[in-house]
This record gives sequence, C-alpha cells and structure tokens, in this order.
Amino acid sequence: MRKILVGWLSFSQNFVENYIHKLPIFGCDTICLTDSSKQQLNCIILHSDQINKIKNKILLEFRKTHPNTPAIIMSNAASIGRAEMIKQGIDDAVSSNIHINELYERIVSLHHRYNNNKYLNPIGPYVINYLERIISFKDTEVPLKPREFLLFDYLLKQSPHIISRSELLSQLWKLRHEPGTNSVEVHIWRLRQTLKEYIPYAPTVRTIRGKGYTISIENRAEQTMSTAMV
Repeated sequence: MRKILVGWLSFSQNFVENYIHKLPIFGCDTICLTDSSKQQLNCIILHSDQINKIKNKILLEFRKTHPNTPAIIMSNAASIGRAEMIKQGIDDAVSSNIHINELYERIVSLHHRYNNNKYLNPIGPYVINYLERIISFKDTEVPLKPREFLLFDYLLKQSPHIISRSELLSQLWKLRHEPGTNSVEVHIWRLRQTLKEYIPYAPTVRTIRGKGYTISIENRAEQTMSTAMV
C-alpha cells in the first residue's frame, strides 16, 4: 500500500512530538509545508492554539496553493469554532487533544474520499464509478458486469447519438470484422434487464432499428409523458 504523504504546519513542539513524530508508525510520511512546494500531498494538517489567527491568512493561502488536497485543522478552539472552520471550507476540524489513532483514521478517510472522487464521473442523471464499476442514479447504485459497464459508459458518453453495432464491436470488442454472433445483442439485453431491476424509471438503452443503440438522458416517466403529449 502506497504511503500517505501528510503536509503539516505548526509552531508547537508538543504537536510535532505527539503527532508528526508518531504518524510514520502508522504508515504516513510527513513533511513541513514550508518544505513541500514541489510535493504532491495527500493530506494537510494545520495546527494552531488560536484558530482565529489562521482563519483569514493560512486558510485562504492553503486553498490557493492546494485546491484539491484535503485539510484538517487542529485547534483548542471550542467545537462551535471548529464547526465554523468546516463551514468555511476546511474538510475536518478536530481538538488539539485528539488521540493519534483517531487522527490517523481521519487522515485515511479523507485521503480515500478525495482519491475515489477522481474516479467518479457525473453524466446527466448518472454518476459513473470507474473504480468499482458501479453506476448510480439518484440514491440507487447499480452493479454491472464488466462488459455491460463498458457498454453503458460508452453509450452514455455518446448520448444522444446513435451508436451502430459495428462501432460497438470496434470500440469495445476491438473487432474489425463481423464475428457472426449476437454477442452485442445479448449484452445489451442483460444491461437493460439490470437497469430495469434496479432503476426502472431511469434512462434506458433504446434500439433504433437499422441504425444502432442510444441512451436518452430523459427518464422513462418523462419519455412516457412526452409520447402522450404528441
């Protein structure tokens, strides 16, 4: 497992001794922010006994230089003060007396959350999770088999264009000739059945006779209403 690189900034020797010197035991590498200008950080810890001292300056500078890096603030401020920091854009705010084990778990949680978001792609009403090969519609997750996942992802990205059978064979099966099987039709059928089972009112794969396949971004209820109004 790749180590998590944690950048930190503090003027407290106790903080350094109690946390920074111990995090490597958990598998984290640490580096002071003043030495990390060229480092790709996975998480940042800002420590201050007086949270209002860092609120305006360090927080703003941090967001400019590390817009995609999760940050944790450690402070002796009351919980309402830490809540205000979260409201202003910090990912997590904890007490300066937090146990090292809890701090580590929070670091790992933030790292995984940000890392996984790199593999999420919202398209229309769907969110495509390339890491777990899952599609989501509203609050419902739909697990797909590898080939059906590739089919759905490709058709959705090309929506509303009609994709021919030969294009699917070329792009997803990597075939330049007609295989003489109904493999495409079988996988399209399986994909439709899975979508119907998990999300019956979500956009589905449509067959355009003589042309190919497409996915409409409208949901099925909207399609039915549109057809009724014609």
